[in-house]
Amino acid sequence: MLIANLALGILNCAAPQIGIFPIGFPVTMLVGMLLLQLMLPNIIPFFSHLFDFGIDEFGRLAARLNAS
Repeated sequence: MLIANLALGILNCAAPQIGIFPIGFPVTMLVGMLLLQLMLPNIIPFFSHLFDFGIDEFGRLAARLNAS
């Protein structure tokens, strides 16, 4: 995202008459969505594992509280 914004800033300095900033927001959104699409296959298993770990820890905590 930072690289996309830097590229748009350099392009705006190189050719200020084009008016890059009205185009910049949709381009930044598109880059963000593409990055999310690329990272999603790796994010889903991570959060699934994290959720399972949290549920297990909550079960252990409930068992400890019930035992005392």
